[in-house]
Amino acid sequence: MGPVRNQPPPSSASSQLPLETCPYADCGGENKPSAKFCSECGRPITAASRSATPALGPRQYMDYTQQDQVVPEPEPEVPEGIDDPLNRIHGCPLIAFGFGGKIMTTFPRSVQRFDAATSLMVTKRYPGDLQLEHIKDVVPVDQDIATYPGPLLMDNAVQLKNKRKDVLKVVEDKIKDYEYDQQDSTFDAHRVLIWRLLKVMIELEGTLVGGPKIDEAVRSVLLSIPLAVFPAQPAQDGVSPLRSSASLDVLQDILRNGDRTGAVHYAMSSNLWAHALVISSSFNKELWNEVVNAFVTQELSADGGDFQANGREALRVLYALFAGHNQASITELIPLTLRFMTAESFAQMAPVQEPRVPPTSLGQWRDTLAMILSNRTSGDQPAISALGDLLMKEGWVEAAHICYLLSPQTSIHSGPDTPLNRLVLIGADTNPSAPLPFYKNVSAFQKTEIYEFACALKSAGATGGLPFLQAYKLVYAWTLVDWGMYSEAGR
Repeated sequence: MGPVRNQPPPSSASSQLPLETCPYADCGGENKPSAKFCSECGRPITAASRSATPALGPRQYMDYTQQDQVVPEPEPEVPEGIDDPLNRIHGCPLIAFGFGGKIMTTFPRSVQRFDAATSLMVTKRYPGDLQLEHIKDVVPVDQDIATYPGPLLMDNAVQLKNKRKDVLKVVEDKIKDYEYDQQDSTFDAHRVLIWRLLKVMIELEGTLVGGPKIDEAVRSVLLSIPLAVFPAQPAQDGVSPLRSSASLDVLQDILRNGDRTGAVHYAMSSNLWAHALVISSSFNKELWNEVVNAFVTQELSADGGDFQANGREALRVLYALFAGHNQASITELIPLTLRFMTAESFAQMAPVQEPRVPPTSLGQWRDTLAMILSNRTSGDQPAISALGDLLMKEGWVEAAHICYLLSPQTSIHSGPDTPLNRLVLIGADTNPSAPLPFYKNVSAFQKTEIYEFACALKSAGATGGLPFLQAYKLVYAWTLVDWGMYSEAGR
């Protein structure tokens, strides 16, 4: 046999598997078909990427110089300046109020840090530590709350007597505070009048109405502040105190014929008011009322205009009461032009924003009330209530409440849901549009509770007080809890 010749190895081109190009366009690496990662860029090669990548042919190469031409994504633009007028970048304190007068605060703090980029010390703001405190340690408690000796109404007479001194001290301190402020406004004067009336009520065993002694004490309170002074008016032209005998002759002839109505009208036209009043009083009540109205309009009206007060408003109201007008007599306090408004338009009078009655006329309410108390009539209680209604419509809340307190027979003092109720908390406006809800008025609640305490003095504590006030006592207890005064609220 001849020698065995070595066969040449198989061609490498025929046995080598074709390479696949990396499916990523920015990479020109070639990999085996079974490769899971690119040998050039190291990114994974999946079936999805292979199927999504178009075939480049068996021996296609990418020009690596194209890598220098790849454009990077643009960076987001940064504004040149930040509009921060409140300097929020410096941080702000955070305050949270909790139940029972607790308050949690945190204030931003400044920390010095080294900036490696600039090799400088920079100041940065970080949140501060949390601090838990009581609100009364941060904000002083209102003195009206801190010094108030409530609750006032006790169950036995001994405690009631001991509490009377504390209540009197509170009332006297409030009066001194208002007197120290020199009563800068009309409404401050009204507020001090309420406190003085409460003092009189406590000293007189819980009564404001019911006898000459009580009326005298109340009247002294109303007149403790000087009344407005009006200039004297000149005498009316053509009116002489001496009446001619000719007028009396004519009047005598009319009466001789038995025409008393004609005689009264002639006496009024001749300004013979004394004769007109005497004759009309003997005829009937309607004619006498007509004479009184004409006399008040003629002799006591303002000469300076229909909208000008002349200081005779109280006298006009009193004469109208004498004529038996009762609550309608209060309209004499209103200037002549406004007095003839219809009842519907008067009921729709705007409150404080656009008052219909001039303040100079409303300012005569104390003089009017004092004159009514000095000359009691059968219809004075409805008249005092009507005076309070007029003041309330004009926004004079404290003055109206004084009138309601002095007319308990016709002014209901109860909860806001009671029909025809006029008064809830003394000195608080129950109008829903008022800036402060009336049930949150601490001073009004305290005055009402003092009034309740004074009423209990009449029966030595054997009274249920004001039942509607219980709900507002609960609201006041909540206020004490909000200040962290747990023991006071528990009482």
